[in-house]
Amino acid sequence: EKPGTLKICKVAGSGIKVGRVFNFDIKVNGNLMMTRPVPAGPGPGGFCAVGPTYGADTVLTISEPTSASSRAEITTAVVKIYSSSRPESSL
Repeated sequence: EKPGTLKICKVAGSGIKVGRVFNFDIKVNGNLMMTRPVPAGPGPGGFCAVGPTYGADTVLTISEPTSASSRAEITTAVVKIYSSSRPESSL
């Protein structure tokens, strides 16, 4: 099966300036694989970081942790990589 490529986007808005960098933790099976910086971009789509690529059926946990300068709570999403030969689905 074909692998899928992760794409993380961040949109600037009220209180978030274009260009401000946010870090996203990427975990596979609970293990931190990398921290991906993504700058906030103008709406509607913001700026995006593309990659890395993961094999089909890989389950990822993507977290946007709080920082010392922010009072925002942690935001977490769990995604599953599907190959292009499978229909879209959600967990």
